[in-house]
Amino acid sequence: MHHAARLRRRRSYGTEIWNGATWRFVPMATPTGGQVLTLDGVSCTTASSCTAVGSYFSPVGGPLTLAEAWNGTAWRVQATPNPMTQGRNQLNGVSCTSPRACTAVGVDAASDFAPPGGFVEAWDGTRWRLQATPVPPGTVVTELFTVSCPAPATCTAVGLNGGQSNTTVTLALRTG
Repeated sequence: MHHAARLRRRRSYGTEIWNGATWRFVPMATPTGGQVLTLDGVSCTTASSCTAVGSYFSPVGGPLTLAEAWNGTAWRVQATPNPMTQGRNQLNGVSCTSPRACTAVGVDAASDFAPPGGFVEAWDGTRWRLQATPVPPGTVVTELFTVSCPAPATCTAVGLNGGQSNTTVTLALRTG
């Protein structure tokens, strides 16, 4: 029995940090009750200021949106809104122009069988807020994969868009 107990280790989620010579493993912060954490995008404005985004599962469902901030020493979870309260939510990409200005993009769906929708969240240094995203008339499916912000409030997000004809096209949303 002692041997079996030793094999049941707690799973450690983490990131790799490069210091100019070597990579080192740094554990991620885990939301309360969080399981199966995944980071899909990262943006750094300095060596000690990064934001990473992705998703995680909670004991009652998921995936749920996840954002973490790096301060040069450790990761800290930032609370993020979920567009679908009882659905599937994930953040795919993030771009920051400063530690107080980030934009993240993601995909949500009401269930595994519902068409996905793209969404955008903005960080103002205090909290993440959902932003309205326009889509062409007749849109059934929207997914946003990555975003780039060369200046505050000026971003371009790319993904795909599909209508009832099942034809999908590249979608580019631009602000600024």
